[in-house]
Amino acid sequence: MFSAEFFPGGSTMASSTSSKRFPALAPEEHAAVATRRVLRALLVDLEFNQAEFLRDAAGDYLHDFRVALRRTRCALRQIKGVFPDAPTRRFLADFAALGKLSSATRDWEVGLQLLADQAGDHGTALRQPLRLALPAVQFLYMQRYAAAKESLKTHLLSAEHQRLLQDWQAFIHAKPDPSQAPPRAAQPIQQRVDQRIAKLYRRALDESHALNGQSPPEAWHALRKTCKNLRYLLELFHSLYPARRHRQLVALLKRVQEQLGTYQDCQVQIAAVLQLADEAGILALGAAAAETAPAAAPLPPGALLAMGALLQHWNQQTDAARAGFQQRFARLAASKTWRQVFR
Repeated sequence: MFSAEFFPGGSTMASSTSSKRFPALAPEEHAAVATRRVLRALLVDLEFNQAEFLRDAAGDYLHDFRVALRRTRCALRQIKGVFPDAPTRRFLADFAALGKLSSATRDWEVGLQLLADQAGDHGTALRQPLRLALPAVQFLYMQRYAAAKESLKTHLLSAEHQRLLQDWQAFIHAKPDPSQAPPRAAQPIQQRVDQRIAKLYRRALDESHALNGQSPPEAWHALRKTCKNLRYLLELFHSLYPARRHRQLVALLKRVQEQLGTYQDCQVQIAAVLQLADEAGILALGAAAAETAPAAAPLPPGALLAMGALLQHWNQQTDAARAGFQQRFARLAASKTWRQVFR
């Protein structure tokens, strides 16, 4: 049985880059200059975590790589109009493709951690004798994880990816030409960030109020992305705000994101288990029809029953996350700190 100590990425409670590592900015600093400084710090994080992931270092380096990538996209997308349109569109598209490419590896990685948790003493989804069948499910997860990880590593070592990072480094270190700068490039960064955070906060309120028991997963995921972008902007530009209020705002967002993250993780794992169960059924049917051994042995009945128990558990977790979300978001919406800082 795979225990937590053998899990490739460590705990799912992954650490992300501390906001203290981002540069201190002056409120009147030009938006383009300030954003470039933030993006340079993010590139350092991205390259460090990429290198650690490629050498199979123990830790949550894939998670932190993806966080640096999402923060980069957030800064580019949210601090609009400070860079020329053509390179902005190009880098947003390339980084979005990289994020999508890395998502499968991370999804299987999270799944392996959740299964390892169920294999431990505190697991509640499986009772004996179903727990004895868990290693067969973990083995399938490990196969998918290894394949996705190898594919991602191949891309990260490719000339195409190296060219992207070289072009990006040249862009964020380039000395801008004032005659070619967009109108908002010289806008004070404090003003620009305040505007974007206020807009995202209003969007989060609207998206939250629209949710109900029948809302599809896509609606919950959209709100999760809005809250992520809101938190990323607060962290990237933390130096523009009073430290105590900043900590309060980030703490409120973290509690909301915990609920939304649990919901999303469960949705992803439900889809993964259904996919694996379907593939196992196809393998079994193929073996019977051809009267030959399949390329991969079909799952034993106990493993399929264990999958059913996991599905039930993750569906219950999904319901609990939905129920707990409204209470946590209500605290965020009622926060006086938001109204004091962002009118």
